[in-house]
Amino acid sequence: MKYDRSVKMYDEGYTPLQLEELTKSNTLGKGSFIDPFFSSSYMTQMREIYKLNPARALEIGPGEGFVNNYLSYLGIEYNTLDIKGDPTYKSTLEEFDPIKLELGGSYDLVCCFQMLEHSPYQEFKNNLKKFYFLSNKYVFISLPYDCVGFRINFNWHQGQRKDYKFKFQAHFSKFNKNRKYRDEYIKEFPWAVHYWEIGRSGYPVKRIKNDILDCGFKIKKIFFQIIRFIITFFWKKGELHSP
Repeated sequence: MKYDRSVKMYDEGYTPLQLEELTKSNTLGKGSFIDPFFSSSYMTQMREIYKLNPARALEIGPGEGFVNNYLSYLGIEYNTLDIKGDPTYKSTLEEFDPIKLELGGSYDLVCCFQMLEHSPYQEFKNNLKKFYFLSNKYVFISLPYDCVGFRINFNWHQGQRKDYKFKFQAHFSKFNKNRKYRDEYIKEFPWAVHYWEIGRSGYPVKRIKNDILDCGFKIKKIFFQIIRFIITFFWKKGELHSP
């Protein structure tokens, strides 16, 4: 079948022509922070990073740079690096080769939010090992979770504060087939492709957890954000004690 760049097929988010135009005009993803779906994840990221108070942090895939800009404003040295080939966002580092750049253990925190699924799963553990090499304390990642679920919150208001007194949530993997793209689409826009997602066929939560542990990490916290995203927070063995 001819690669028609004017149509969107399978799980492709945009037609190739639309995606090309969005990247050229630098409007892809603009305004995502003010979307309730994404803003909740951003706030979770900033809150947890600020609690850790790292002297130096590195984020792989900074997106619009909201987290980077705000935490830098708070006094954290926050470097960023994006995946090769994505023309939309700029980085403070040129390339992701921690050994060549002699960056081993030079960051207190390495972050990677909704990025690792843009590489084939066989690269997942290798990327985690790079993060292990880069960080001397923490690694904080998020991944898309294809699931169904619900959340119940009971809010107690006191003055101008709103405190959660009770929260219950449950999520269940759907085990749908993996997303499908045209080969030409993958070749032209590899950074726009989800090669895998937690909860889809072959990628249960348990597999991802085991691969994280196999890379030498201990899992400290797991967050479920707006049903779809699972955010995992973990640290190196022997570095810290559980609170």
